[in-house]
Amino acid sequence: MAEKIVLIFAAGISILFLPLVLFEIAVNEYEIRKAQGRLKPPTKEEWKQL
Repeated sequence: MAEKIVLIFAAGISILFLPLVLFEIAVNEYEIRKAQGRLKPPTKEEWKQL
């Protein structure tokens, strides 16, 4: 009986943490792109170089 309670508790915690982890990954992606300068659209000078 106790094992079932622990399993349900662990499943509940993992379900709660899943959106947090996904949000963290999304934020990391955003930070990487911002650092690489890929977030903002290219300026006219950058278009001429392309």
